[in-house]
Amino acid sequence: MILTCPDCATRYSTTPEAIGPNGRTVRCTNCSATWFVSSEPDIMELQEQERAEDIIRETPPEERYSETESETTPSFGSAAPAAGAHVQIRDKADRQRRNRRIMGISMVWVITLGAIFLTGLLGFMFKDKIVDRYPQSASIYKAFGVDVKLQGLDLEDPTTRNVDIDGVNTLVINGHVRNYANEPRDVPMIELYLVNAAGDKLASWAVETDPTIIEPNGRLAYVSQYPNPPLDAAKLRYRFLDEGEVLPIINVASETDIDPEE
Repeated sequence: MILTCPDCATRYSTTPEAIGPNGRTVRCTNCSATWFVSSEPDIMELQEQERAEDIIRETPPEERYSETESETTPSFGSAAPAAGAHVQIRDKADRQRRNRRIMGISMVWVITLGAIFLTGLLGFMFKDKIVDRYPQSASIYKAFGVDVKLQGLDLEDPTTRNVDIDGVNTLVINGHVRNYANEPRDVPMIELYLVNAAGDKLASWAVETDPTIIEPNGRLAYVSQYPNPPLDAAKLRYRFLDEGEVLPIINVASETDIDPEE
């Protein structure tokens, strides 16, 4: 058996009897490193050792060892440089095994990362269809900051203006719902709410469109009024209400009451 120090690559020659049936821990006399040697070397190592020994046998005696080497086999535990051809073959075999392990690990990572990237790309490209089929997935998209259309529906940015109605300052909101699907859709209730500069909700109310069904690839208008809006209201926000959510409905008007030019 030929042993190789894992730290300094010094080669040793020993017999299976010295290793014993259960293997043993050995120490390098050159650098004092220790390692465990199994009593049953793997098949690959045995094949490599046989190939090395064949080459050594075919090499002329005067080329097998350096001038300082002894032709007698060194006893276990004493360091002795191995033959040049033998060393080269073992080093090449070690590199090949190491490269195979690195290649295998790299391929696993490439396949895993590629699958994650492809899944994310498909999920983004077909996000509206996914949310249409699995509405609960909308919260996942929102967590990543991705806007999705509920069942193919989308809310366009509404316009706002303050008008005096019967001596009351009133906030008038005009908005539209778009249906990007190729089939009619029920329009959920719409929540409109006012927030201050810090983002705190000051007032909220619901809007119900009339009609409540939007045609395929259609655009449905709605209007709402909010009297005496809070003085510190800075922005108007809006969203579709989830099923089961209830808010007071204020001043709902049908699309026939809206002037598209306003």
